[in-house]
Amino acid sequence: MGAGSRLRIGLVLCALAVAVAALILASPTLVRPAESDAGPRTREDVRLVTVDDHEPRLWAYTSRQKDFGTATLPMNVVVEADAATTRRVIAADADRNWTAEDPEGESVVLNGSGVAWSDTRGATRYTYVAYGDDPGEDGRWMDETAQLHDGSYLGARMHARLYEVQNGDRPLTMVQAHHEHWDWFRLRHTVGSVARGQYAIEHEFYGTGVVSDMRRARFGNGGASDADGWVTVVEVMDWPVPDDEFAVAGLSLGLLLVGARRATVTAALRAVAERRQATTAHAALVTIPLLTPLVIRVVAVELERALPALSPKVIAAPCYLVLAVGLPVAVGLLGRRLPADEAFTAAVGGFGVGLLLDYASLGLSALTIEVVAHRAVLLVGLGLIAAGGVRWAETPVHRYRYRAPGILVWTGALVWPLAGL
Repeated sequence: MGAGSRLRIGLVLCALAVAVAALILASPTLVRPAESDAGPRTREDVRLVTVDDHEPRLWAYTSRQKDFGTATLPMNVVVEADAATTRRVIAADADRNWTAEDPEGESVVLNGSGVAWSDTRGATRYTYVAYGDDPGEDGRWMDETAQLHDGSYLGARMHARLYEVQNGDRPLTMVQAHHEHWDWFRLRHTVGSVARGQYAIEHEFYGTGVVSDMRRARFGNGGASDADGWVTVVEVMDWPVPDDEFAVAGLSLGLLLVGARRATVTAALRAVAERRQATTAHAALVTIPLLTPLVIRVVAVELERALPALSPKVIAAPCYLVLAVGLPVAVGLLGRRLPADEAFTAAVGGFGVGLLLDYASLGLSALTIEVVAHRAVLLVGLGLIAAGGVRWAETPVHRYRYRAPGILVWTGALVWPLAGL
């Protein structure tokens, strides 16, 4: 490969690094603290809170293990009712009016908010409750009483964990609600917002007729994502709420978004065509990486909805293989037909736009700095794999000169989040 081509590759790499840095600096709301930034790290830092200065005393976080040092997300809603009542109100169906009687015998209509909450599964998270003066001897760890979501496991969703806490004759339900999306490169969910989950739960209680009071209380448990340390406290009137089955999210927006983004895809392909000696290889090397993230997302979500009895992780496994192995193989083969600099640019441009389309389909507006950095590394790795397939060059060069580093970068970027680095 000639010095000119190597220079162009270097310039593209530099431009990519500058673009990522500029994006981060120009958009302070783009990056947020990671989930693991939440909560105390040692037992001495643990602070228990109460609602209205009454027992029980609550630890206002969830935890991966029965250990204060593995805190994940902060609690953001406390409902003064049992979990069954809380669950039924949250999952109210907007297409149907429920009628109940208040304590004075008046008929009250309960209207849902239109959000289709349903039962779901997810990783177990624990919290801690103490009933006496000594948290070590009078407290206990408990897991969630129920989990609800609105959305899809392998797409984006609102996710809520409910914890019923006994408080004499008046139980409490602590709720940890957040918005998250399935990250194909971490093979687990990434939390984008705690505040959005809190607002969603609040809106489920607005106008239902079962709320006697709703207020914010300062728990001081901010620090993760966009949590501000204020918790919504909901007082529910003491009358029965009708039972009901939970609605399941019915429509997939993914396929519609593909059509809505057609103009964007067409514009990207037109930009490629305007370059010198544009060929079908250029178009393919842009289009395949561009469509792969969104197509995999749509297919996974549709399979999840069509096969509810099947574990979402069983569906995720073959989809991940297509993304982790199939995409670089396809890019490497297509890169054989183009000069190295053009192959690198086409693959990076297509995959970069594809990731943005995937995030747009999920409704994401913020990412952590770790995710931004990780995706930038993936872009470089995929671009080098494409450039490594070159067979046209000004001077003879071994193909693996770019391909081997590209494979190492791509593989390292895949292992990076899976190993928890």
